[in-house]
Amino acid sequence: MAKGLMSDRGDLLLAKGAKLSERRLESLLETGYSSVTIDDADTEGIDIPDVVSESVKAATKAKLAGTFDMFAEISGGFLRAAPEKIQSELESDETRKRPRKSTLWSGGGKRWKR
Repeated sequence: MAKGLMSDRGDLLLAKGAKLSERRLESLLETGYSSVTIDDADTEGIDIPDVVSESVKAATKAKLAGTFDMFAEISGGFLRAAPEKIQSELESDETRKRPRKSTLWSGGGKRWKR
C-alpha cells in the first residue's frame, strides 16, 4: 500500500506498506472499497498529493460516525420498523406532546435555539 486505508469511522484498516493478498482485495471489494493506492515498479517515485489531509479526513469521519450513532440511538425502535409503524408513531398524541428541541448552528460557532 502506498497510503494507509481508513475505515468510515477513522480506524486504520491497512497501513502504508501493507501487502495486498487476494483475500484482502476480495474483502475490500466486499466492503465497498473500489480503489486503493499501491506502490509498485511502475508507480515508483510518483507522489499523489492528498486534497484533504488525513487528519481532517479522520476527524470528519469520526464526527459523522458519532452523528450517525446519535441518530441511531434517538431513533430507537425505528431502525427495522415498517414505514407505517414509523408514521403512526410520529403522528401519535404521545409524540406530539413531547417537548421539541431544535438547535440551529450559524457561522463562528455560535449556537442559536428556537
